[in-house]
Amino acid sequence: LTGLLYGSNVSWLNFGLLAGFLLKSVIQFKDFGKKNFSQLLKVKPAEQSQLAKKYSKFPIYNMPANLINSFFQSLPIFMLGFLFNPVVVGFYALTRRLLDLPVALFSLSTKRVLLQKLSELHNENKSLKGPFLKTTIGLFVLSIAPALIILFAGEYFFSLLF
Repeated sequence: LTGLLYGSNVSWLNFGLLAGFLLKSVIQFKDFGKKNFSQLLKVKPAEQSQLAKKYSKFPIYNMPANLINSFFQSLPIFMLGFLFNPVVVGFYALTRRLLDLPVALFSLSTKRVLLQKLSELHNENKSLKGPFLKTTIGLFVLSIAPALIILFAGEYFFSLLF
């Protein structure tokens, strides 16, 4: 949209990418607030403090991994912006977002089920290796067919869509 209004260049492409991330965050926060804000008000400050102490290590371990993951997922778009014209970078970003949608939907549901299963096994002091390897191998096998389709016919399908 900004390219139509102000001309097409790398700066506006990066601005559009960052604005999209910001808008997504605002929408998610608004949706969270509608569902959970009243429940948050019910929790007493003493309970909040106790829960914050109990789970204080969670952001220490989780945040660096998420920041690094986000940085490296966005890095190709920024790097390509300096090497190629905005049209090429835009097509790359569009293709990547289009391919990420089914992967994100599938991985989110798999992640929830796997984490629940592994948590139950961990609480029972059982080995996590078997279910983890079974899930990893199963996901790899399931990904072979779509990867081959995209590899050999991806250009054709994308030319039909765009």
